[in-house]
Amino acid sequence: MRVFASAGLNVKSSNHAAIALYERAGMREKYLSRALRFPWLGLGSLPAGDAVVGELVAEREAVAEREFDLPKGQLAHARRIGRLLCEARSDSELVGVAAFDPKFPGAFPFRVRRLDAVAPLLTCLRQQVPNDEVVHLVAEDDEALAKRLLDAGATVRDEIVHFQGTL
Repeated sequence: MRVFASAGLNVKSSNHAAIALYERAGMREKYLSRALRFPWLGLGSLPAGDAVVGELVAEREAVAEREFDLPKGQLAHARRIGRLLCEARSDSELVGVAAFDPKFPGAFPFRVRRLDAVAPLLTCLRQQVPNDEVVHLVAEDDEALAKRLLDAGATVRDEIVHFQGTL
């Protein structure tokens, strides 16, 4: 009896041989993620937005994970390893979330529901690292976010293709 299991994997977009192998095996591209290097100077190029940003408290982690389609427990794990968890709210609606490592500095996940939440969320993160020139962000399965950051001066550090399929 054969047992089939769904599997996901990540591969650099430049690894054409691996991508061809995964596609021949029946896996399909699910989405693209971009690791971006964003200069803080680009913050002024982003629309200000009206979101209010504050700490994402532990009691709201599960809600944020559901609303932003994050794996269950990802935010709790980020908190345990010392990440600063932030949420952006506009008219009481959750419009952004980030798990920020000020030592890197970088945020993953960095998710927004509305692009006008990007600047308020980044402004909050900026206060944690006043002397750094850049922040590293991952725009995961969000072309509009990647474009907004690239238009404001970000550069692509890496592109990762996420595959899903049955083995």
